[in-house]
Amino acid sequence: MDDKQEIMEHYKGFDKETYNAIERYVDKFGTMWPLMGPKDVELIDYCVKQGKPIDDLPDDDPMIKKYFDGIIY
Repeated sequence: MDDKQEIMEHYKGFDKETYNAIERYVDKFGTMWPLMGPKDVELIDYCVKQGKPIDDLPDDDPMIKKYFDGIIY
């Protein structure tokens, strides 16, 4: 099994739209989309279009603010 297949095994059971968005993310970055946290297609596609994995988006990025503002870790 190749790396992509191994990664995508974690997302079996996700709805098709989310699964496909995560697959685009994995194709682009070769890494997993975080299993904990938002699985919103808008956010996943935004990362792909920006060319940055979610962890590389700055804290002041509008999508990071939209999905993570107010969350205390």
